[in-house]
Amino acid sequence: MEDFIEDIEDAVGFHPRPGGMVERHRQQRAAREAAKQEALNESERIEEHTIKTVKVTVLSPEVVSAITITIAAGQYAQILPNSPYRYRATILVVTAAATVILAKDSSAALGQQGALWPAGTSLSVYSRAQLYAFNNTGAPLQVSVIAEIHAPEDT
Repeated sequence: MEDFIEDIEDAVGFHPRPGGMVERHRQQRAAREAAKQEALNESERIEEHTIKTVKVTVLSPEVVSAITITIAAGQYAQILPNSPYRYRATILVVTAAATVILAKDSSAALGQQGALWPAGTSLSVYSRAQLYAFNNTGAPLQVSVIAEIHAPEDT
C-alpha cells in the first residue's frame, strides 16, 4: 500500500516538505522497521561467546650473538644458520660503498638470485630460516650480524 501511495506521489509531482508531517511519518516508519529487524537479529545467535581466555606473555630473547664475517670477492657465506630459537637478527654491510646479494640458500647465492642490500643500512630479519650473502663486488667485504636468541627449554 505504501509503495502504491509513493508511486502516485511521484506521478503527480508531490514532494513532501522537509521536516513536515509526511517526512516525519516516513522516518518513524523506517525506525520501527529497523527496530523490528534488530529484534529479529538479536533473537538469532550469530557469534559464540568465548568460554575461557588465556594470558600470553611475550618473552624477550635471553642470548645475543654478534659476529662479523669477511666475504671474499665473488664468494658467498652463510650469515644466518637455520635456528629454531632465533627471535631476530640484524644484518649490516660494514664495508663502505659495497653491496651484497642476500639469498635463501647457497645455490641461489651462487646464481646471484636474491635481494641486493647496500652498505650502511641495517636489516632486521624476523625469521628462523638460513640466509646466505654473496659478494658481487671486486673486493672483500664485511657483514656484521647480531642475532637475538631464545635459550632452549630444558626437557
